[in-house]
Amino acid sequence: MLVAFSITPLSTGEGVGEIVAKAFRSVHESGLPNRSDIMFTNIAA
Repeated sequence: MLVAFSITPLSTGEGVGEIVAKAFRSVHESGLPNRSDIMFTNIAA
C-alpha cells in the first residue's frame, strides 16, 4: 500500500514552519518507510 499526503495548516497565521515540522517528525519517527519531497510525503506500508 502506498499513501501520499500533504500538510496544509489552516487558520494559523503566517508562521506554519513549526506545525509542518512537527507533522514531518511524526512521520519519520513512526518507523514506516517514507519519502518527503516539496509537494507530498509518501508512506509505504
